[in-house]
Amino acid sequence: MEYSELSLTIVIGTGRCGSTMLSRLLQMHPQVLSLSKFWNVFRATGGIITSDEMSGEEFWQRITKPDIYSDGIEVAGISHDEFVYPADRGRFDPAAGVPVICRVLAQVTDDPDALYDRLALEVPAWPRRPMAGHCRALFAALAAMFGCDVVVERTGASVNLMPGPR
Repeated sequence: MEYSELSLTIVIGTGRCGSTMLSRLLQMHPQVLSLSKFWNVFRATGGIITSDEMSGEEFWQRITKPDIYSDGIEVAGISHDEFVYPADRGRFDPAAGVPVICRVLAQVTDDPDALYDRLALEVPAWPRRPMAGHCRALFAALAAMFGCDVVVERTGASVNLMPGPR
């Protein structure tokens, strides 16, 4: 599936608005791949989502940086039901840093490390394009891997990522 053919829905919401429940309900449909908290992958790079073109390697570097916020919560032993990366059996240790994309992948597979390895072979070789194109290509690649026609992205408190009135 080409990313231009992908049916993509982005659920925008404030924190504590029920978007997690909605995401979990949509994930039950066999044709829907529901990615939770994808936009948080850019928090490790200052939350900047640029319109500049970048190579696949540059995009991969951005989405694989550790998120010290999420890692710190786990290292401190604070329970959080949305942090599902299997640190007890996974390759990455929160004390050293978990690639932030692994936290997204752990929402859709029991083996996020294997999916990470698969993407690591593909994404860095992608051509230069704007970050939005890389995001859509990643969503399309994941949808194809899981046999889904629709991708829903849901990040709580994502309202601040949307453009405001000009």
